[in-house]
Parts: sequence; structure tokens; C-alpha cells
Amino acid sequence: MNKKGVIKYLQNNEFNIQKAFATYTIVEVAFENYAKTDIINGIEFGPVFAYFDFSDRYPFYQIIRQDAISGISDKLYADFLKNQKSLDRVFNQSRKLTKKIDQAWKIYDKNNSQEEIFSIFLKILEIASTWWQFAAILEDKGDVINRKIVSKFQGKYKLSSTDAGDLVMKLSHPSEMAIYTEERRQFLNICQYFLNKSKQKERLLKNKYEEIVQDGKISELLKQYEKDFFWFKSDFYKAVKITDFGILADVLREIKTKTSVQIKNEIKEIDKNFKELLKEKQKLRKKIKLSKEELKDIYFAERIIYWTDQRKIEMMKQLYYIYVLFEEIAKSFNIKYRDLAVYTLDEVCLLIRKGIKVNKINLKKRHNSMFIVCEKNKKTQIIYGNEARKLLAVVQSATHKELKGMVASGGGAQKIRGKVCVVSNPEKINFNEGEVLVTSMTRVEFVPMMRKAKAIITDEGGIACHAAIVSREMNKPAIIGTKNATRILKDGDIVEMNMQTGEIRIIKK
Repeated sequence: MNKKGVIKYLQNNEFNIQKAFATYTIVEVAFENYAKTDIINGIEFGPVFAYFDFSDRYPFYQIIRQDAISGISDKLYADFLKNQKSLDRVFNQSRKLTKKIDQAWKIYDKNNSQEEIFSIFLKILEIASTWWQFAAILEDKGDVINRKIVSKFQGKYKLSSTDAGDLVMKLSHPSEMAIYTEERRQFLNICQYFLNKSKQKERLLKNKYEEIVQDGKISELLKQYEKDFFWFKSDFYKAVKITDFGILADVLREIKTKTSVQIKNEIKEIDKNFKELLKEKQKLRKKIKLSKEELKDIYFAERIIYWTDQRKIEMMKQLYYIYVLFEEIAKSFNIKYRDLAVYTLDEVCLLIRKGIKVNKINLKKRHNSMFIVCEKNKKTQIIYGNEARKLLAVVQSATHKELKGMVASGGGAQKIRGKVCVVSNPEKINFNEGEVLVTSMTRVEFVPMMRKAKAIITDEGGIACHAAIVSREMNKPAIIGTKNATRILKDGDIVEMNMQTGEIRIIKK
């Protein structure tokens, strides 16, 4: 597809746009395999596009044809209706690949030779390539539930689309606590331990970490947390290692601002919110006599929500492994991480096999605007500079002007007013308690902000997305899938969110 063909394609299709912070290398691995996901599910995903501008607040844009995303999940649902086992069969294939990636990682340690590190890196990337073909299946973040199932409940029970969505979400909420909620609970338990042990608290306040980790019980708590959540602080750009001392530093910050009673109350609130979700689910299932077809639909919805949550965990673990090794490669060849981050996959392979580096002129060019075109069985195209910016403008010109989305969680309110804070990279912004978090889509690293937020608004997302699951378990007001919130809303805007209709109104700029 030449430049004219790309422009025509962009003009004639509607696109799903998501914004984040990522390396070029992992985007190429993901998108080259998104482009050939038909190998797994029989649906042609078509060309997949991306835009990078590391000087922008949103360095990376994911640009995928909307009907391709919907088509894959619609086929998944159609296959499920024919054969209920088909869903779990696909899910299990993805899980097997994750286990292979985990096994490949297990041979890594700090004493690996350079050759061993390169070998592990390439092995993980090889397996990950197939895993990303499965990952494409859930790119709609459960919006298939809204399209195929919520509409049925809306018609049968004479409900508004918001009330029907709320009903389906309650009926299909997983019976296991989301991993993000579980992480917070486990962390608070560590905090509580220190508040109950005055001597250990005193050591913590004096930063005597080496003495603290000698305590068997504390060491056990820390090791368990590291085992369960070693990937938790990493993102799509870089791995952040979780260590004993790092956890203790986080605990210290927490107990300096909260009392034992406050932490106990937060743990109780977490448990209460989750129990109420399950209680409401059981209550509704007794109240509403669901038909066999409806039970099947709710099972599909529950599995999609659970799988989407697991997909995120599998993805973040994989990225952690890759980026730890990425740092090792950067050190081995004395290359700045930010420069290695814009290497193509072929260039990374050439580097580790033959020691060939990308010249500085190309690196400088890539740190500015790049538009990426990934097509099945074709070499990835990179378009630079003004031409790249023009292509992004073509995509953005079709953005919706109406500011409205789907209510993922009412949070017990009919209307919410608050001050907007637009966030792309959570590490590079000061988010204040009680502000309205506005972002393209939430990810693991957004969870601390979500706890502080008065409400949440996202561009993207479906019933099973991260923002929907976490906001429901936090009982936090959230409107998702607006398509354009990050473009229309600005820092400091005062907005009113209608938690009945999903409409968002700017009260004051």
C-alpha cells in the first residue's frame, strides 16, 4: 500500500484510536501479528496503523479499523453460540503460549552470559508473536457484550441502554476479585502489619530496611507480593522492578499519610464493594428467571470479562520480561534506552547477532513523527515527519464531536461534577485527589490515580475493559468509550457527567 493508498484507506474507514506510551519494537511485534490474526480466527484484520511522536503528550497512537475489531469479536460470539466450548478452547490456547513465555523467562538470572540473554530475548519474542495474534481477538474490550447481549436484555425487559448494560454487567461480573483490587488489598495488609508492630514501624520510619527484612513474617509478606505482582509497576515502554526495599518505601509513604483505622477501613471498603457486587449478582439471578439462551449469554459475558482481565496480566508479565532484557541489551551495546526503543525488530536482531547499530540520523528522525503501516506478509512501512503528521490528521478528522460514552459504573450517583485532569503518561503528571481522570484508556499504572479520582472518563473501552472492571470494584463513577474525551477536554475544565445517559457536559473551561 503506497502513501496514496494509505490516505484513501484512512479516509474511507472508521478507526479505533488508543493512546499510550510504548517502544517501537513491541508495537511492531504486536501489530505485525495483529495484521495476520486471521490465521487464528479466520477474520482479516486488514492493515494496522500506528503513530509515534515522542515529543507529544501521547507518544503512541494505535489505529485499527473499527469494523475489523468488531468483526473478530462478533465471530467469537457466533462460534460460541454454535459450540460453547469454542470460547474456552481459544482462551486455553492463549494461556498455553503464556506458560511457554513464563518457562523461557525462568532461565534468566543476573549471572546470564550475553549470549544467553540474547537467546532468552529472541525465544520470548518468538512465542509472543503468536500470542499477539490471540490478543487481537479481545481488542474491543468486551464491546461485543454491549452489541450482542445488552441489546437483547434491553428489548426483552424494556430497559434503557444504560440500565440494560448495568444489568448485564452485574449479572456477569466475575466471581474472583480483579487482580488490581487484589494487589491493593495485599499491599494494605503489609501496611497494616507495620502499624500493628510498633518496633517494626519505628525501624521503617528510620529507613532501617536491612533490619526489617530479617523478620521472617515481613520477609514472607514481601516475597509473596513480589511473586504475585512483580510486573505491576511496569508499562508498555519500560520494566520497573519491584524489590523488598521498594515495597518498604511505598509502605512508608502510605503509613505517613494514613492511620491504622484508615487503612483498616479501606480494606473493609474493598471487601464490602466486592461482596456487594456478588450479592447483587446472586440477588438478580434469583429475581430474574433467565432463559437458557440468556444464561448462555451471561456465561459468555462473564468469560470475556475474565479473559480480558487475564489478557492484561499476561501482557504486562510478557512486557516486563521483554523490557528487562531490553535494558540488558542496551547496556551490552552502550546504547541509550530511548534510542533502542525506536529500533525496528529486524534492527534489534541485527544488533544482538552482528553488533550493527542504527545511525544517529535515523534515530533522531524516529524520535519525531513516525506513521507505521503493518500489512500481512509485507514489510512494515515507516513514514516520517510532516507526511506522518498529515496521515494522523486524516484519521483524527473523522473524530466524533459529541461527548458521550457508556456508563461502566454509576458509583451511586446520578450526576457528577468535577475538575478535569487529562493523563497520558501517569509517571509525568501530578494528579490531585478528587479530580476527574480523563485518559485514552486506563492500564495497570493508572490504578493509583483511579483510587484518587472523583470519576473516570476514557476514550476507549467496553464492558470488559480495565476501566470498567476496576471502577465497578472501586464503586467509582466511570464513563468509557467516548472516542474523543482526550481531544475535547482540557486540564482544568469543569465537567458534569450524567451517570444515567453517559453524556458529559463542559460547565466551565
